[in-house]
Amino acid sequence: MKYTKIKISLLLTILTFPFGQASLKAQTTQIEKPFPYIVNIKAIDYAFQMPKEIKSGWVTFKFENMGHEMHFAQMYKFPDNVTEEGVLKFMANPSNEIFEKYIKGDITLIGGPGFHAPGQQSQYTIQIEPGTYGIVCNTRTKEGVPHADLGMYKYFKVTNEDSGAERPVADLKLSLEKYVIKADGQLQKGRQTVEVTHMGGDRFDMHLAKLNDTSTIAATLKFFDHLMEPSQTLFEGGAEQKKVDKKSYVTVDFEPGDHAFLSHEYSAIGMFKKFTIPENGNIVFNDNPAERKAVEVKVIDNSIEVPHTLSAGPKQFNLSTKDDSHFVQIFRLEPGETIQDYLKFKKEEYEMYKAHKEFSKENPTLGYYANFKDSKKIRLNLRPGTYGITCFQTDEDDKFDHMRNGEVQQIIVK
Repeated sequence: MKYTKIKISLLLTILTFPFGQASLKAQTTQIEKPFPYIVNIKAIDYAFQMPKEIKSGWVTFKFENMGHEMHFAQMYKFPDNVTEEGVLKFMANPSNEIFEKYIKGDITLIGGPGFHAPGQQSQYTIQIEPGTYGIVCNTRTKEGVPHADLGMYKYFKVTNEDSGAERPVADLKLSLEKYVIKADGQLQKGRQTVEVTHMGGDRFDMHLAKLNDTSTIAATLKFFDHLMEPSQTLFEGGAEQKKVDKKSYVTVDFEPGDHAFLSHEYSAIGMFKKFTIPENGNIVFNDNPAERKAVEVKVIDNSIEVPHTLSAGPKQFNLSTKDDSHFVQIFRLEPGETIQDYLKFKKEEYEMYKAHKEFSKENPTLGYYANFKDSKKIRLNLRPGTYGITCFQTDEDDKFDHMRNGEVQQIIVK
């Protein structure tokens, strides 16, 4: 992964396959939906226009991209004693020095409207507590400048006055689990609401894209790796990162045609779901765990045993080690790159680090890495391409690096 859209998170402790879907022509029941409390956020190049003070409770942020570049709004909750000046100072320069001077407490990711292409709009609803907040956009210009560096951040206050609004009624429920998106429900053309549960942790988000000849999965992965203009993807909204098990609601006007729910960080290793909205009737989502094939990964005598070739599709990787002295991760390589290219890159990176020199060579991987840190099982929906699996463990005295000593393999997915 070359670039993350949240620079601020570096300082915090919070540091598909088209399967299981079918068209259904049926009578639909109109469900009466609650009246929302709406807060307008207008994104321009490079600023947010929104009220400085809003009510608490269930709040629907109507996000509209009125600029000429891609925008989103990651939201943060700051400690209550942080002033407006402190929020703005930190948003402008999220350094350790500024943090210690103005913040001195936990900053919490609370979500936010996802990527929007120019001219696109959506509604994003969450339950929000009274307190001090900030929003920021960190996509980049074609010159590589983060929008936040150009002033695209804003402070706002949430009061004790309750909005009186209710939780939205969802047409489809998504669960963002570790490296997979699970779906339950159905969608049709027109205005629909998607409930997003952040089950996997605060590194997981969801972005909705309308697909066509230029707005493709491949183009989206390229944009995700740098978040730099120009982008060919027609993003229609989404749900930004937030705490585990919290919910977001995204309301969008769906047009007939191909779409995808995608994770910014993990789409490269298959965390996306393609689907088609029919002209008439519904699209029904029904994930089938039986389709997921087991792949055994064994770490034995400073080597990794894993099949060198796999078929594309849903997989469950099961890790087996003799002890806990391993930190195994799976990643995807850039098209045309091999595991030898990656090892060469890591060797040069290590040599520059030991020499205390800056290293700016491009990492030959795509997206974030999937790891076995919390579980010996990883679920991935693999796409065709070249992947790597290695152990990133290094002994305390830095004399035995597991990867440099043979714990690495390449996997070709066809």
